[in-house]
Amino acid sequence: PPDAPLGVAPAAWAAAWAGLVEPSREDGAAGSSSSSSSTCAAVVGALAAAPTVFLVPKRFCRPRDVRRRVLHKIARDTTCGGQVKWGARVFCEDAARCHLTDGLVFVPRPRPYVAGSDDALLKWKWRDGLTVDLRVSGAGKGGDLSLHAGGDDGDDVDCSKHVCLDRHDEARLRADVAFHGAGLVVEVGLDAASGVWCYHGPRPDKAAPNHFDVFVATLLLHAESPDQPELEYRLKVADPSKDDWHRLVSAALARATTPWREQFSKTNNRIYWWNKDTGETTWEKPRELQLAVPP
Repeated sequence: PPDAPLGVAPAAWAAAWAGLVEPSREDGAAGSSSSSSSTCAAVVGALAAAPTVFLVPKRFCRPRDVRRRVLHKIARDTTCGGQVKWGARVFCEDAARCHLTDGLVFVPRPRPYVAGSDDALLKWKWRDGLTVDLRVSGAGKGGDLSLHAGGDDGDDVDCSKHVCLDRHDEARLRADVAFHGAGLVVEVGLDAASGVWCYHGPRPDKAAPNHFDVFVATLLLHAESPDQPELEYRLKVADPSKDDWHRLVSAALARATTPWREQFSKTNNRIYWWNKDTGETTWEKPRELQLAVPP
């Protein structure tokens, strides 16, 4: 079938990788250093020892179809028998396309897809996936906990004033530092609803924290990135002039905070408003509701 994965033997992968990473001198390419040669040999060996690797063609869809073709096929998976972290998001469409995911990638049209780094791509992630890696210090028993980002001169920048963990997460972090040792890099993320940071876990695979610019950029993303309901709604709007998301949000906030409730009079066959705090009623829409919902 067209969507079936293409099985590639490990030996073919190894040969292809060797040709890409370490081209021959006959093609005019410069020879690799001993360091890069050993790295290449290690990668080739790992590929040759791996099971069959499957190549799955990329699929693209129009923005207005993202909800139906992508987002509705992503779930917070809890039934993979321990194969994935509890609560991780898993995209599952068929046997060939079932994998972890942390967001969406938007590619401008008609520009062709570019593998690797591409500044023209737009990456969207769920807010609980907007995390930053910081270095821990002073997490010994009874010590003050501090979290640091990297600086321009190799020095760490203290972010402790901005990162507040609850007691449970702080205790987990201290236990991980006691296990892994001082200078541990950890992953934390902001819960924008509460303003409290969440501890995601240790990163023993990282020797250095994220730069302070990444820390600031993560905070900006929390402030600027749309959540999933907004993304789904606005991608369906073909004409930007008809995008009424902010009007709908304003109306919802007004209904949630005002004491006025819309009612219907069967006797008079018309709508009226009732104030649940004072008991007052009026035929005219209260001014605070009119101001909260722009035309």
